[in-house]
Amino acid sequence: MTNSRHQQQERHLAASSEKITEPGLWMQFDWGNGPKVPGPGGIVRSTLLFCAWLAWSRFRVVIPVWDQTLPTLIACLDATVRRFGGVPTYALTDNPRTVSIDHIAGIPVRHPQIVEAARHYGMAVHTSAAVRPRIEGWQRGDGEDRQS
Repeated sequence: MTNSRHQQQERHLAASSEKITEPGLWMQFDWGNGPKVPGPGGIVRSTLLFCAWLAWSRFRVVIPVWDQTLPTLIACLDATVRRFGGVPTYALTDNPRTVSIDHIAGIPVRHPQIVEAARHYGMAVHTSAAVRPRIEGWQRGDGEDRQS
């Protein structure tokens, strides 16, 4: 039995770990450390960077902020969708306390205010699954620790 080149390409694309999304469907956001700058009163303070990007186009918005509180997050999401010029269907992030307040049976419980804010804009907030990092040559997961 011979496989056509088209069938081979389809299998390769299906097995690829890179996902190509519909334009405007997904945005992702995360927090990063920013520079130290003089704050109120001239005291040098650390800043944080709210970073958001559209998954399809990689168009980015970076907003410097003082904290990661819920009001700051909602203000950043508002500024982001205004700069995007539209609202994506989904917003994806990790599991910060401002988005997920708890986990029950492995399912994240969303903060009610972030759900309300997302609904106001017409999008849904999703969180990525928790991943155990590789630490000093050891791989954790599947119930067993093993050296890689």
